[in-house]
Amino acid sequence: MSGSERRGLDPATATIVNTLTAVDYDEKAETMVMNQIPETVAKVKLALLAMQRNSWEQGVTMQAFLEQGDRDIVIALAKEAAYRR
Repeated sequence: MSGSERRGLDPATATIVNTLTAVDYDEKAETMVMNQIPETVAKVKLALLAMQRNSWEQGVTMQAFLEQGDRDIVIALAKEAAYRR
């Protein structure tokens, strides 16, 4: 079990951190990466909400938000998908 998994990160974030730090583990580097993840996730969320998607992309986007615990956004995306049919 890696340091990031011990800190209680969700599996997707832990995978990113483990991948980024696997080559040359450095606790300071991991801390820097961990501090940037919330900002990066927020930017990705905004980008996903700002773009038009095909139906399969809409499903993948909804799954990503569901896994992050953003239930309200998932509901809004599902309603939009139903309107676009």
